[in-house]
Amino acid sequence: VDDIMHRLHVAGIAPAEVAALAPLLFDAARQNDRYALAAIHEGMGEFARCVDAVAHALDMADGSCELALVGGVFRNGELVIGPLRDAVQARVPGCVPRLAELPPAHGAAILALQSLGVTMTTGMLAALRA
Repeated sequence: VDDIMHRLHVAGIAPAEVAALAPLLFDAARQNDRYALAAIHEGMGEFARCVDAVAHALDMADGSCELALVGGVFRNGELVIGPLRDAVQARVPGCVPRLAELPPAHGAAILALQSLGVTMTTGMLAALRA
């Protein structure tokens, strides 16, 4: 751990190198390693602070909204989603994190079509999910 902390905070480490450590972190957390679990909770707390900032900037902090969870980190299920849900709801009570049903590119395409006045039908959405 000391070697990793030195590389992170003193010597510097490339983002790709940090990302490569994620599977080790999640494996350790699944074995109830307290440091790994604390790192996940701290990370999800930081994520929740970002969600809070965006919700306030968009004037959505007092209403209800959904937070689409995309990306490989959420494949770890409740190990990550549970702490994130708790941290987000403590800051933005009306915000509900949910796993995205479609890839981000599909979501962007849907929003673009909607901005052009296209109404997405159930059949269109089903085709995207297939």
